[in-house]
Amino acid sequence: MIRTYNKPKSFYYLDPPYYGTEKYYQVQFTEEDHIRLRKSLEKVKGKFLLPYNDCEYIKELYKDYSIKEVKRPHNLHSKFKDKEQEYKELIVTNY
Repeated sequence: MIRTYNKPKSFYYLDPPYYGTEKYYQVQFTEEDHIRLRKSLEKVKGKFLLPYNDCEYIKELYKDYSIKEVKRPHNLHSKFKDKEQEYKELIVTNY
């Protein structure tokens, strides 16, 4: 998709499996896939927005980009009443 539509006016919203949670997805996504995604995004002529879980690995992987730390209500807060009610995420952009 990125190679096909890579134009200065393109905008990409990407939603990969969060790092360290890949086992919860049906499709395999490895650490090498996270790196491959990062390398693909280096070539984007337009803009991209990429949400990820808040972890040091992702912060280091995307250190050359804009990273905003945000909090949102935890999707499973009713299931895990003794857990954090907010979930920390990173919003990574190239703008």
